[in-house]
Amino acid sequence: MSAIYTFIDAEKTTHDVAFLRRLLNVARSSFYAWRFAAKAGAARKAADDALAHEITVLHIASRKTHGVPRIHAELPRLGGGSTANTLNGSCASTASRAPTVANGAP
Repeated sequence: MSAIYTFIDAEKTTHDVAFLRRLLNVARSSFYAWRFAAKAGAARKAADDALAHEITVLHIASRKTHGVPRIHAELPRLGGGSTANTLNGSCASTASRAPTVANGAP
C-alpha cells in the first residue's frame, strides 16, 4: 500500500489528489495519515542523527573513555538532552562505548 501512497504523493503536481485517490481506491484519511507519519518519521530520524553526532563528538573528546552515564550527564550542559534509553540506543548504534572493566578492577 505504501507504493500507492508514494505514487499519489509523487503525481500530485500533475493530477488532483482526490482524482488519484478515487482512481486507486484509497481512503482520504489513510493517505493523509501516511503523509503525516512519513514527515514525523523524517523529523525523528533527523533528531536521532543529530544526537548520534553529539554523542560521537563527546565520546571522541573524552579519548573514547566516557560511557553512557558520563555522556548522559554531559549532554544537558551542552544544550542537548535525552533519556537514558534513547542514549543507550544511540550509543549502541554508533558503537560509542567505553571499555568496560569486569568486577570493578582498574
